[in-house]
Amino acid sequence: MDSIIETANKQQPKEALNTLLEGALEADTIEFEDSWCPAVVNALSGLKDTDAEINPLIAPLQIVQQDALMRAIYYGLERTDNGLSLLKWHGALVKKAGVGCVVRYLCERSSNKTSDGDADDDD
Repeated sequence: MDSIIETANKQQPKEALNTLLEGALEADTIEFEDSWCPAVVNALSGLKDTDAEINPLIAPLQIVQQDALMRAIYYGLERTDNGLSLLKWHGALVKKAGVGCVVRYLCERSSNKTSDGDADDDD
């Protein structure tokens, strides 16, 4: 995954995003937040947040890539001040992929918190 990120860091934003999303097909989900999500958010911030720019980039994505991109968008929403642009990407991705990619992200996040022992105890 590090070599994919290094390659992406040397590319223009559009090519970097494509490289990173191709890498998502082979990546271990544990690695995503450490380096992959910040690299995707960086690539997204270098792109125009217009439908004409966004839609052709998300149109060919497979479900795994859609889910990975959604994970990166939520990562960026939590950690950057690029919210308006990321919300445009979020809306376009939901329009293309449906709410399933949001639900899968939320379920994964909930599952990770539970398995890490971070879930709130009601006892």
